[in-house]
Amino acid sequence: MAIGLIASGFRVLLGFALLVLALLTLAPLANARPASTAADPQLRALQQLQRELSEAMQQQADPLQEVLQRHATRGSIDFVLELYDASGNPLPIGPRPPQVPQEDWEHLLKFLQPQPADLFFSENGHIGFILIDLDEDGQRDLLVTVYVGGTGLFSQVLAYRRDPDHGFVAAVHSEYPEDAGYSINGRGGDQQIALVRLDGRTYLAYRDSHYGQDLLTLHRPLEHDAATGFAAPALQLKYRHTHTLAPEHADGDNDTTPRDTKLDAAIARQLQRLAQARRNGKELSDAACPSPADANPEDGNAWPWRDAGHYTFEFVEEFPVRVDDRCYSASIVHFLSSYRMSYESCCSLWLYSAPGEQIAELPLSSQRQLFAIDIVSQSATAD
Repeated sequence: MAIGLIASGFRVLLGFALLVLALLTLAPLANARPASTAADPQLRALQQLQRELSEAMQQQADPLQEVLQRHATRGSIDFVLELYDASGNPLPIGPRPPQVPQEDWEHLLKFLQPQPADLFFSENGHIGFILIDLDEDGQRDLLVTVYVGGTGLFSQVLAYRRDPDHGFVAAVHSEYPEDAGYSINGRGGDQQIALVRLDGRTYLAYRDSHYGQDLLTLHRPLEHDAATGFAAPALQLKYRHTHTLAPEHADGDNDTTPRDTKLDAAIARQLQRLAQARRNGKELSDAACPSPADANPEDGNAWPWRDAGHYTFEFVEEFPVRVDDRCYSASIVHFLSSYRMSYESCCSLWLYSAPGEQIAELPLSSQRQLFAIDIVSQSATAD
């Protein structure tokens, strides 16, 4: 049973069994097509998920994975082949994995000629394959997953239709195969994909997430080319968060680093107030800390006092923390990673004593509560 296609590129190609545990999405390399109508099966499928999530959220804080699990595809055949070495030299193909029927294997051998390296680039030489009927014609089609790597730890997903002459043929024709598929950003994005079956049709369900929002789209990769493959509309899930300070833990030398209990208590109170304000749809009204007398003018004395950002995380909450006559700037940081196995460890609190002067990075235990599910257009979520 294959419920997931990609959790992240690196994990996919080192351990293909983990693919079946992954849930949802990525960002397709494509442009938006015109908005769907009420007769569109993809829209009806999104409406079904919306209804089920609306019911489930009355009992669960974060029900998306369970709802998608209900619709996981069955009967796919998953395997990995090492097709060439680290230098790009082709390796012998085979032997046939025992779970792959001989007929499918012969189709795959046709597809991989003349050399697999001419079709794909993988940073580690491993290529993942999923044999699954994508268009309900009774024949198994092919999904290929390739770990491209790079600073973003990218993975590619490519779809191929079963063909009697060539084994499988590309659903999208392009001079560069990677332009005709879909991409997951493993570092610097929070994206996953799942294979789901809704109303008798198989979809690639994609989740592209930021703090406070999951954006879910459904795709039929054999039906649309790269110019029209970005399905619209999308299902937008909105969340409220509760953060608490995680317990102190030992460092690498097994020596605990004691924390200031008075400061911890002040931070904990602010985190509670922040959660309550967000539940009421409000901001914290606390005034910013006064600028230190010895602050560097080049820092601009800007509030909050945090450093510059980075593509691997996003600053999501800012508030002051006051202890006696001291005032600190606190920033909650949400890490963008498709490797995350639990949302509880999504975030940290960075504490600053002056502009640009970070004095602590404190781990948080985080929970989120789904509170709204809307069907929206892609353009509505662009900002």
